[in-house]
Amino acid sequence: MSVARVGVQAGRIPRNVLARRCLGTQAESRQRHIALSGLPNLTTSGDIRRAITGKLQGIADVELDYFRFRPSGKALITLTRHEFLRDNLRALERLTICGIPIKAQAVDFQEGGLPRTRGSKGRAEASARGAIQGNGPRGNFPNTERNVVIWGLPGKLDPQELEEKLRDFKLARTQKGHATIVKLDIPEDRFTMFSRFVVTMASVSEARRLVRQLHMTEWPNAKKKALIRAQVLS
Repeated sequence: MSVARVGVQAGRIPRNVLARRCLGTQAESRQRHIALSGLPNLTTSGDIRRAITGKLQGIADVELDYFRFRPSGKALITLTRHEFLRDNLRALERLTICGIPIKAQAVDFQEGGLPRTRGSKGRAEASARGAIQGNGPRGNFPNTERNVVIWGLPGKLDPQELEEKLRDFKLARTQKGHATIVKLDIPEDRFTMFSRFVVTMASVSEARRLVRQLHMTEWPNAKKKALIRAQVLS
């Protein structure tokens, strides 16, 4: 009987299995991301930051997770160092937001893998071919906290008409002066009389001002009345 066979029978871990376990342990120990789940629908990234202030070490970022540009009830916390992971998970065991218990767990998240949609023209083309899905942290859309998702708008509304309606707001613009407004593609498995847009504002404060003034209002002279919803991607 071979030495390897004797080792297995004696309850020893084969070398290849041990190597896989060591590699797995090393990978887990270097995780820098924590996923939160079970968040209330109206939770913002600011709410999460306030809830974890003084409890966690080395917070690099807090991002809400989205599905088709709607909050999924999850969020992603990025840490500055992987050494903070274990202690932070223990600190989050009794985390509550609005009285609701929140679940926290370490996750693998590949940074730098977000789709590249540079420029208003590039984003418009990506939307036309269905490349912009609005899934993931901050909807996988650039310009942190300056993007406003607006839905409940007339279905035939185009970006130029929306820009005219938003003329009292400061929109982000390209070097050629074009506003950064993207009309989102409707999923093939859905039918709707309304449209959705992502509008990038010149500043975070302007994005919040647009939401305050537009959310839960009606579009003027619309054939089919509906309340407009507006939300900052954060």
